[in-house]
Amino acid sequence: MSKGLVGSWIVAHLLTRGENPASLRILDLISPSTEILVQGVDYIKPNITDELDFTAAFDKPWPEFVRQRSLTVFHTAAIIRPSKRLKCFLPFCANVNINGTKNILSAAKKAGATCFVSTSSGSVSLHKLSFWITPWERLPRRVMQILSDDPEIPERHDEYFGNYAVTKIDAERIVRSADDPATWFRTGCIRPANGILGLEVMLIMQSFVNAENVSIAHLLYEQRLIEQGQPSSFLPNIGGQSFVNVFQNTRLVPSSTARRTAAVIPRY
Repeated sequence: MSKGLVGSWIVAHLLTRGENPASLRILDLISPSTEILVQGVDYIKPNITDELDFTAAFDKPWPEFVRQRSLTVFHTAAIIRPSKRLKCFLPFCANVNINGTKNILSAAKKAGATCFVSTSSGSVSLHKLSFWITPWERLPRRVMQILSDDPEIPERHDEYFGNYAVTKIDAERIVRSADDPATWFRTGCIRPANGILGLEVMLIMQSFVNAENVSIAHLLYEQRLIEQGQPSSFLPNIGGQSFVNVFQNTRLVPSSTARRTAAVIPRY
C-alpha cells in the first residue's frame, strides 16, 4: 500500500471523467508518475507548512483556455503518527494537519476557488478504549463503536485515540466553518471510516474502504456543492458538513464539471 492513495485516485478519476489534463494541477512532495505528466497535468512541489509557498503554487498562471474556469481544490494531505497520543507530542501532527490546512484554505480563497473538499477521518469520532475493566467483563469498554455522519465527538484530548484524530477534527472544523454560500465558496469533508485499501483489484474486505471509493466520494460531494450553487436548484444545502465513507465497490464516476482542479496530496 503506497502513500497518497486518495489523491492519486482523484487525479485518475478526474481524467477518467473527461477533464482536460491542462486544467489539473497536482501539489505534492513526490512527483506523480510519468504516465500522468505526459498527458499534460501540471505538477508543483510546495511546502504545506509555508503559506506563501502554497500561495505561489496557486498563483502560477494556468493555460489561457482554462483560466476562466471555476476552481475546485481537493485537500487530501495529512500526516499520521498513530503512536503519538500524549498532548506534548501534538505539534508533530498539528503542523501539517492543522496549520497546513489553514495554509491551503487561505491560498485557495486568494486564488478564487469556489469549491474546497477535504479528506477528514472517521477516527475523529472514535472514543479511546478503556482496558481497565472489572474481572467479570470480557471485553474492553467501547471495543465496538457505531459511526455516523453526526456522531458524539470526544470533548477532551484524552478521550481521543491519538493526536491524529485530535488534529483531524480541528482541521475539519476549520474547513467546514469556511463554507460561505453568499460568496460562492463551498466547503465540506469526507470521513473515510475504515483503513484505506489501495489494491488495483477490487476486494471485499472487512474494516477497509477502497481508495477508489474515497476518491469518488470527494467527486460526488464536489458535484452536489456545484449543483446547489445553481439559481434554479432546489437541492438541500449540504455545504459545510462531513460525511462518512465506508463503501468498498462503487464504480460510479461523476461526469465532467469543466472546471480547474488543484489536488493537494503531499505525502509525509
